[in-house]
Amino acid sequence: MAIERILVACPARARLLERDATTGTLWALRTITEGEAAAASPVAGRSDPQAASQSPQRRRHLRFAAALARQLAQSLEDGRCERITLVSACPFLGALRTSLAPHVRAAVTSTINLDMVDASLAAIAGELARCGSAEAARAPAW
Repeated sequence: MAIERILVACPARARLLERDATTGTLWALRTITEGEAAAASPVAGRSDPQAASQSPQRRRHLRFAAALARQLAQSLEDGRCERITLVSACPFLGALRTSLAPHVRAAVTSTINLDMVDASLAAIAGELARCGSAEAARAPAW
C-alpha cells in the first residue's frame, strides 16, 4: 500500500494530510501552527550567521519550514509514508524545498504552487487529481 503525505502549508499554518494512493482516500492528520512549531523547535534559540540580514518575519518562516521538513523526514524514516506532495505558494514553497534533507527531497513526487491551507479536503483532493500527484511518481522541477 503506497501512502502519500501531503503538506499543505503557508508561513503561519500547515495541514498534514495523508492519502492512500491505491484508493485515493484523503484524510487530515493534523494542523500545525508556526507558534507551535517554534515552541517545539530544537533550533529556536540557536544563532545563524545569516540571520542578521533577515527580517524577524523571514526568520520565523524559515524556522517553521525547517520544523515541517523535520516532520516529513520523521514520517519517511518511521515508514509512515513513501511519497510526499508539497502544496504551498511561493515564496514559502521555496523555503520548504530548501529545508528538505536530500532523502526527503527524493521522496517529493509533486509540488503545487497554490495557497490551499484554508481549502476543504474535497478542493485539495480535486487539485491533487488535476495535477496527478497520486498516479505516477514524477520528479518535481526544483
